[in-house]
Amino acid sequence: MIPPPSAFFFISNAEGYGIESANNWAYGHWKRHLCIADIKE
Repeated sequence: MIPPPSAFFFISNAEGYGIESANNWAYGHWKRHLCIADIKE
């Protein structure tokens, strides 16, 4: 369920962060999402 690389570029352009920061943000976002899903289950 990880977004494609193009999503990282979109986030970078939209938020003004570098690609590395965008990847870190996406990783943290999905990590929290997965943790919440695990708790709900």
